[in-house]
Amino acid sequence: MVESLSAQEKRVLELAVNGHTDKGIADALGISPTTVVTYWGRIRAKFGMQSRPELVAKFVLGIAQNKLDDLKATLKERAAHEAELAREVETLFAFIDYAPEAMVIVDADGIIQRGNLQAAELLECDKADFPGLPVARFIPSDIHEAHVGYRERYMKDPMRLAIGHDAGVNILTYRENIVVGLVLLNVANTPQGEFVVVMLRKF
Repeated sequence: MVESLSAQEKRVLELAVNGHTDKGIADALGISPTTVVTYWGRIRAKFGMQSRPELVAKFVLGIAQNKLDDLKATLKERAAHEAELAREVETLFAFIDYAPEAMVIVDADGIIQRGNLQAAELLECDKADFPGLPVARFIPSDIHEAHVGYRERYMKDPMRLAIGHDAGVNILTYRENIVVGLVLLNVANTPQGEFVVVMLRKF
């Protein structure tokens, strides 16, 4: 119903909502009080023959309903977008799960989000142990501090990177054993941010 009103008719109602008399409305719009009465007639023709307070109340309710409808549409669109984002991330996770190599996904803060069975076997843990575990858990303590700096620099300029390709690098397993291997890093850009895909190969 509100959509059927002209811009000037809406202004008349908006001013009425704010407590203006017909004279006040006329002064605010730069028109005569007679013209304001004409606008009220046009509004009644669209809203029905009701009193001024009823017309104002119907206008306010109409505006509120429009805003509610817009909000519902926005929330529906956002929900669909978030569902699509979730599907994209799950696709990435599924790739990791079925990859033939040992792989884990680490977020920008160094927290493991996912790991596959091959990684669990190499790192001597259960696959369910990975989510929420700091990647530092698998780095020997003597290089913990250096690793923090390496990770911060890497996230500023992420790229494909191989660590230990000559003599290998020490990897600490969940059971505190040392495994010598190769660590390959790459970045996956997802709608939920950047994740580091870490591939592990035992020498």
